[in-house]
Amino acid sequence: ADGVYEGTSHLRLPAGTAAANSSATVRVTVKDHRYTAVEVLAPKAIASSMTDFAQIVITRQTTHLDGLSGATVTKAAVLLAVANAVSQKSRSSPRKRSAADR
Repeated sequence: ADGVYEGTSHLRLPAGTAAANSSATVRVTVKDHRYTAVEVLAPKAIASSMTDFAQIVITRQTTHLDGLSGATVTKAAVLLAVANAVSQKSRSSPRKRSAADR
């Protein structure tokens, strides 16, 4: 269903891994059954650096980006958050944005 969806992910890697934990929160806009916008909401520190990556998700219309050059734990967290957001389409109605969100 068309709408605006939010999703979160929390990745936990084995102890001793350089980036043992990573999480992300995203807002995904779907129109005509296609991703039209992907915005990284958190962590704020990486949001601006994920703009190009979010555009790849929109262009390819998938969260399955195996073999993508420069893949990081953070990018994996963003992909999982996008997948979690759009999986809501089949479970519930989209989160309606309030005037405060705009």
